[in-house]
Amino acid sequence: MTKKKLVPWTQERVHAMGEVLPGRFQAIVDAGLGLRQGEILAFSLTGSTTA
Repeated sequence: MTKKKLVPWTQERVHAMGEVLPGRFQAIVDAGLGLRQGEILAFSLTGSTTA
């Protein structure tokens, strides 16, 4: 089995995909950006929750 080299999307391509997807699918693009589970669960739309 030959291993294929993984080539990550450019920032521009990620943003372009987010812009053309319906709103309910935009979070899927963000979730696939390599964040770890703890980073995703700690994410807040209202900003930092720490003092």
